[in-house]
Amino acid sequence: MTALDDLYILYPLDSMPVLPLTVTEIGASCWPLNRCAQRQQSTIMAIEWVVSGEMRLTQDGRVSRVRGGDVFVLKYGSSHRYVTVSDEVRKRFIGLGGELARQMLKDLPDCLTPLTVTPVKKIFDRLLALFRHQTDDWQLDAAACGYRLCAQLEQTARQSDRQRRHPAVEQALRLIHSRGWRRVSVPWLAGQTGISAAHLTRLFRMEMGETPVAYARRQMVEQAKFLLLNSSLSCKSIAAQLGFDDPLYFSAVFKAVTGEPPSWYKSRGLGAR
Repeated sequence: MTALDDLYILYPLDSMPVLPLTVTEIGASCWPLNRCAQRQQSTIMAIEWVVSGEMRLTQDGRVSRVRGGDVFVLKYGSSHRYVTVSDEVRKRFIGLGGELARQMLKDLPDCLTPLTVTPVKKIFDRLLALFRHQTDDWQLDAAACGYRLCAQLEQTARQSDRQRRHPAVEQALRLIHSRGWRRVSVPWLAGQTGISAAHLTRLFRMEMGETPVAYARRQMVEQAKFLLLNSSLSCKSIAAQLGFDDPLYFSAVFKAVTGEPPSWYKSRGLGAR
């Protein structure tokens, strides 16, 4: 596990049991613009949840646009390539093994948009806790979580043709992303989407698990984290780049989300290198 709590990859300490479906690893990563991974006739099976940012996935010639909140599936035997097309992508992922996993992933679309992110997040959080502690029989519990995640995605795939995100929520997400994580207001988003601010907030919270402002603020903080650790810019310059006229207000927003001011986050991250 890396020194930063939100970037990690964990593996089982002991050998894997022989099961129809196993979870072989779990991780979280942060990718900059234009980072790419590609494999030919891959032996990897994985489910990757894009928390923020945007990627482009090409798998066996099929092209998918993957945005924050979406899940994409890497299938056994496929030739695939995925690349970041936004300034930063934060994602969580699990690796899978076993014949049952192979069959379940084979039947899934390459990219899915869960109607709500809460069930996916709960499964990832449970798997992270299991991998961190690795108590007796934890791998059986992890396999059960992996199966539930695949089943959840199967259900999402069945529902996708009947029900999709509300158009206003989709438009609000596009607007938030297109503004480069700069501050947005609900009245402004409501005016752009053609519905009331209260209605937009209700729809957005129902489908994304948080308000538009909280979502945009979290995206901004993720971008700030990347700049703090991967650039020589000062906190004041980063605040200005992210659309803050007052660096003290930027620091207050950052601290409200992360629990520490940006200067501390930068010092802690650089000191761990």
